[in-house]
Amino acid sequence: MAKRPELKAVSYITIGGQAVRFDSLTEEKRAECVKKMAENIGKALSSYCSANPEEARPLMKMQK
Repeated sequence: MAKRPELKAVSYITIGGQAVRFDSLTEEKRAECVKKMAENIGKALSSYCSANPEEARPLMKMQK
């Protein structure tokens, strides 16, 4: 039986309305984007947990 080709994924990020391959960014730009994504995730989680405190309680237990 023939071996199946390996599946690969390519990540894109939108910068200034343009899709850009994440792996094409410089290390400096990549670090800047990762920092911004982490900030956005933190804001979204904070907003969600504030609106849904019952969902946040199990997460708090996991930190201990």
